[in-house]
Amino acid sequence: MYGAILGDMIGAPYEFDRGNKSKDFPLFCRRSEFTDDSVMTIAVAEALMDTPGRSDDEIRKALIASMQRWGRMYPDAGYGGRFYHWLRSEHPEPYRSYGNGSAMRVSAAGWLFETLEETRRMARLTADVTHNHPEGIKGAEATASVIFMARTGCRKEEIREYIIREFGYDLSRTCDEIRPGYHHVESCQKTVPEAITAFLEGRAFEDVIRTAVSLGGDCDTLACIAGSMAEAMYGVTEELMAECRKRLPEDMLEVLDRFQRIVAQKKDGNYWRENRARNRYRFEKTGPNRYIDNRRIKPEYCHAFINNIAFPKSLEEIKDYYIAERGMYDIEDLLASEETCWTAPRWAMRGDVCLFMHAKMANSTISSLRTELMNTRSNYSDDDFKELCTWLDRGKELHKKYGGKIFAVARVLDSPGEDTESEPNEFIHWGSRLYADMGEIWFLKEPIDISEFKKYVTVSNRGAITPVYGEEYAGLKSLIIEKNQNPPEYFISSVAADAESSRINRYNWLRISYEFRHSFIYEKQFRIYYVDYFLSTLGDIKTIYSECRCEKQGVTYSSRMDNVIRFYRRYLPVEVKLMVLPDSIVTQVTKYCNDDVVYLDAAEKREVSGDRFYNNHVLLIDVDNIFLYDDRTGSVDKICDVDDIRTEDDIKSFREKLAEMLLGEYPELEERRWKTNDCKVYRNN
Repeated sequence: MYGAILGDMIGAPYEFDRGNKSKDFPLFCRRSEFTDDSVMTIAVAEALMDTPGRSDDEIRKALIASMQRWGRMYPDAGYGGRFYHWLRSEHPEPYRSYGNGSAMRVSAAGWLFETLEETRRMARLTADVTHNHPEGIKGAEATASVIFMARTGCRKEEIREYIIREFGYDLSRTCDEIRPGYHHVESCQKTVPEAITAFLEGRAFEDVIRTAVSLGGDCDTLACIAGSMAEAMYGVTEELMAECRKRLPEDMLEVLDRFQRIVAQKKDGNYWRENRARNRYRFEKTGPNRYIDNRRIKPEYCHAFINNIAFPKSLEEIKDYYIAERGMYDIEDLLASEETCWTAPRWAMRGDVCLFMHAKMANSTISSLRTELMNTRSNYSDDDFKELCTWLDRGKELHKKYGGKIFAVARVLDSPGEDTESEPNEFIHWGSRLYADMGEIWFLKEPIDISEFKKYVTVSNRGAITPVYGEEYAGLKSLIIEKNQNPPEYFISSVAADAESSRINRYNWLRISYEFRHSFIYEKQFRIYYVDYFLSTLGDIKTIYSECRCEKQGVTYSSRMDNVIRFYRRYLPVEVKLMVLPDSIVTQVTKYCNDDVVYLDAAEKREVSGDRFYNNHVLLIDVDNIFLYDDRTGSVDKICDVDDIRTEDDIKSFREKLAEMLLGEYPELEERRWKTNDCKVYRNN
């Protein structure tokens, strides 16, 4: 429900056409407060959670009671006239409304039920108690259907086709076409199609909200409906959740937390993926390490990620948490388990693959803690000192065996849930409170060292989770199976991609990615299946440098350049986003200009001086546009639409256009300029 409530809060200041019909506005301000949309969303969720398996009449009674109770608790939330009268009525009856209130409060129905048919039935019930006009019911059903389909893995095009076919909404107009003539209107038929269009066009949760608000009109409800859909597709960041929570009273937070726990605990998993997986081919094991070459196995499409297990950061954590409470390290606990509950990314789903790794830097942490222990010997009793020494020795032995290595593979059994019951522990070294059940754990007899798999995957230094996609996952999986016998069936058949992206190669990437790149949920997908191919053809050489650290005036920045390419004999920084917001990107990319030193590899052995770079420019790429940042003016100038690049000739033309923009400051390079037909573009089948 976070998506619906956030949309309500963010849209509230701009209701009644008070905005400037732009996506460029502060996401939160002092007027960003919940309205009747959030109150009724909470009320409907509570009623549905209280009535599992009950009859339709019982559910209607629970809905009426909950909506009246919450409405009377918050009487000044901004209800319409007839609905306010209904809240106060001793004998409330539906009043044939076709207002958008039925759609804005229905989001819980999209999450709590296991089939689309049941979801639509429950949506009808939530509308029927007040908005029993056919348009009011249709708006609620359509909204809940989009949420259900998005959370169960359907692509946006599938969702669009279903909504048009089932509900007859006109989704042919773009937001740019809707925006000029759109005004404040509170009917379902003039709100729900527009909210769905904003969802379909948006490329991330925040972008959907901004797009909805930019249309104008009944902004809080429009963004509430679109936000409920966007959460199901993209999730909501912890930062936005925190902004939401600090604007809600305690009683609403209790319902919200209960709802989140129920959704996390449900075992329905990913409906779309499970139904497809039921028809997979079985196979027969004929011997060790012969599965991939000799068996015909239908692929199971999933997400995959490396979970990097760090060592405790302090002696207090070891003493007061691991010794006093756990009795073992996390990695020891995992090694002794057939199933576990472990931290996981918010986007993980049932059927995904987790690769457990022990942090390579754990050894230096252990050494630092041992030095600290020796220096503070007088702070500990003899028994505590000896026990800490023993535990540090145990940590060192674990690191010798598993440090910097992938040592286990597990299958995610359910979507992550937030641990809201345990008290926060000040000592533990991880910050996430999201945990997922994992099982079918396969412990590798031959753990895979990072030196062996770094050619496939660069392990993130920004957190414990590293997503792994496409060819990098295929290479890593092949390496693991080659060195270890009897891999589980789910691991052999796993493909870390959706069905469409798994078909992309260097010959067809332009055609296929053009068709569906807007379905990318994560930035890394966009990089692997589009940007890497594009940059390897754009540059002088095929090599692309990634995650490059830079230094300026002795300061090392924690953020790294996404990519660097060679372009007309100089190095050009590249930043990749799902959506570039020019006003917010400048602070980041200015760090990549006029640097003294840039390290082109993770080991930082390849050092390049800043004077070999295009010092004042950064190329910016998102799924819709390509920009060039100029540090001298602080401007972000659009070069072209990504849609304009469909053929090898288009790439040649883009290369020439970019060269004209860059080489003016470097006359010595102009005479070396390559001919257009020398550009390396693979044949586009």
